[in-house]
Amino acid sequence: MNLTITARHFKAKDSLKDLVREKMDKMKRYSDRIIDVEVIMSQENETHVAEVKLHLNQKLIVLTEKSD
Repeated sequence: MNLTITARHFKAKDSLKDLVREKMDKMKRYSDRIIDVEVIMSQENETHVAEVKLHLNQKLIVLTEKSD
């Protein structure tokens, strides 16, 4: 499983990147078909957005979460 972490409009600390790696490693429990994982974090004014793209054999699953 290849993991790509991208931070847009801010500099992600190493502790945040480590947390993301830890959480994404847990995804292996649910499926052994995950090929790539892209995590894109962005900051838009006071709103933080996290987007996770899971690339499986023939599918793409996209998850997005925003803070209030």
